[in-house]
Amino acid sequence: MAQPTYGTHRVKNPGLEDGVWITDGKNGFEIPESRYRENGYKPRVEELPWRSSTWEGGNACRAKGNTMQLPSILQGEPLKRLLQGAAAGAVATIFVGFYWGGWSLGSTAYKMAKERSELAVVAALAPVCADKFRALPDAEAKQVALSKLDSWKRRDEFPKEFVTLPGESYPNSALVDACYTLLLAPKSAALK
Repeated sequence: MAQPTYGTHRVKNPGLEDGVWITDGKNGFEIPESRYRENGYKPRVEELPWRSSTWEGGNACRAKGNTMQLPSILQGEPLKRLLQGAAAGAVATIFVGFYWGGWSLGSTAYKMAKERSELAVVAALAPVCADKFRALPDAEAKQVALSKLDSWKRRDEFPKEFVTLPGESYPNSALVDACYTLLLAPKSAALK
């Protein structure tokens, strides 16, 4: 059985005919005042309050029926919602940028650039180191000794000036390993 339709309030429409808000308890909409009178809806138009007197909180005209509840983030002042949206968007942008966008901090970029430049210098100096080592008078005996040593002791078998990067005062372990690889396995190292 259908619910009876009734009016809840009158609506001022400047420049147009005033309207009446009608509802069946679940759905509501506005119709012109003349149509409300023609259809004989109850209560009479004159008995209905104007919208301004019943619309204060936005819910007074909906005494019956279910109203949709807005999430708490959408309630409140527009500026507050704007700032909340901007903050959430900034956090999401930063998260996506660093994890999937390839962003990095300046310190991380500097560290990566330094590591790559050192690798390039090692790659360039390793063949020079191997050639100088082979030019030593006792190179063959030192090569045999190198092949028997543990990796952490190899640095002592190379002359310090062969395995020290320009501008540094101590031997570079990456250059020691690269030079060792070229000395003991020149063919396989050349393929890499």
